Amino acid sequence: AEYQSSSLYVCERCFKYMKTRDALHAHCAVCNLWHPPGDEIYRHNTEPLVASTTNPPTATTSSESYLAPDGRRALSLFEVNGKKNPVYCQ
Repeated sequence: AEYQSSSLYVCERCFKYMKTRDALHAHCAVCNLWHPPGDEIYRHNTEPLVASTTNPPTATTSSESYLAPDGRRALSLFEVNGKKNPVYCQ
């Protein structure tokens, strides 16, 4: 029988999916992917990104906690090869 649930929990960093919130929190404690696998092909700001010290990465704010040096949110685009990273691209 297939698992039936009304919720699916997804890691913001690696897109791995889990059946429970507890599994997501356990995964996020050990997930070491901080950006998409692949090459960064565009960045809105040319300065290196810095981690915010007032809002460290968590299971729900990992992408929101990276700010450009001037305090604005930064935007990066990555080119990801689906053959090399099929789970990330599914």
